[in-house]
Amino acid sequence: MNYIARVSNTLSNSIINSGDFQTLEKLKIRYGIECIVSELSKFIIYLLIFSLFSLTNEFIIATLFFSLFRIYSGGFHQDTYLKCLITSFLILLIVIKLPVLIHFSLEIKFILLTITYILTFIYSPVDNHNKRIKSMKQRKKIKSFSIIILIVINFISLFLNPELSNISISALFIQSITLPIGKIHQENL
Repeated sequence: MNYIARVSNTLSNSIINSGDFQTLEKLKIRYGIECIVSELSKFIIYLLIFSLFSLTNEFIIATLFFSLFRIYSGGFHQDTYLKCLITSFLILLIVIKLPVLIHFSLEIKFILLTITYILTFIYSPVDNHNKRIKSMKQRKKIKSFSIIILIVINFISLFLNPELSNISISALFIQSITLPIGKIHQENL
């Protein structure tokens, strides 16, 4: 059993043993705790790595904008913790370095955001194979939330300093690219 599973089992057992839960509730608690432990461990690892390279603020902005948008829009998911750890790290590195490699002129920002909105409108939400969206009504509601979140955080990005604003736009753009990739991956499962 891996480290994430052991920590998750210990935490979920202490919660489950302290109450009277139905079988489905126990499964939800276990799944939720495992997700929290997994994401928290990745965040700490990334924070340490990016801090070593004096990219703490850039990492926080990239993670915040990428994750807030991803919560509702969904996207591509790896099937193991290690694959997810590596893929997420590479994505965050690209998000942070893309504005350095490409000058984000006003035209480039407009193009990236236009592509982001189009991909979001077409593909969002891309659900996780572990947690499917069951109804069309729910799918439409989540799509609406993902578009609203995109608009709000895109607006917030305008008030950041230029470097962090470019990273936030890069995060939104890269996250939107995971939508069609996630959809194609789902269809091939």
